[in-house]
Amino acid sequence: MVGKQWRRLDPKAKTVWFIKGALFILLMTVILAIILYFGVEFTIINTLLLSVSFAFILLLLVGAWAVMFYERYLFMIQNDGIEIKRGILWKQDISIPYDRVQNVDIERGPIEQLIGTYNLNVFTAGTSSDAQAIFGAEGYIPAVKDADGVRDAILLRVQDSEEDGFGVGKKKTLRIDAKILEEILEELRSIRKKMK
Repeated sequence: MVGKQWRRLDPKAKTVWFIKGALFILLMTVILAIILYFGVEFTIINTLLLSVSFAFILLLLVGAWAVMFYERYLFMIQNDGIEIKRGILWKQDISIPYDRVQNVDIERGPIEQLIGTYNLNVFTAGTSSDAQAIFGAEGYIPAVKDADGVRDAILLRVQDSEEDGFGVGKKKTLRIDAKILEEILEELRSIRKKMK
């Protein structure tokens, strides 16, 4: 699970991306057909031919994009952080140290549920909530095989992370057991009674 080996996404990612692209193309094709029929006043045959040709060409492009993007989307769970490589024309190399990780979520949209894939969102301390709302999580990994196992491996590394946010000093995980908390609460109650 953890090491120096790049991992691929689940091959079902290509299917999910193709279906999402096909749904968008279907919507665009209907809009184009309406514009052509009522705006340019083409005949129904010409409107259908142009719309279907447009949709077919875009479906080919989406299929090619899904395959190429899948081949260029890799991630690695290392001892010190998460590495993500992705992109076709605009390539991104993302490095997320464990000491910046705030939360790891597993998400499934309707298409992911239908196909049986999971998306992993790794949220960091350095990303504002506004940026997350627009761009999503800094560490987005779609169609992860064994999403629960990957999330647990990341969270375990986050918990064991020793560096503080500035790369200086050591951070120890504060583990307080319930009995100590109960004793502290009793002591605070007794102090409150004495102050009255």
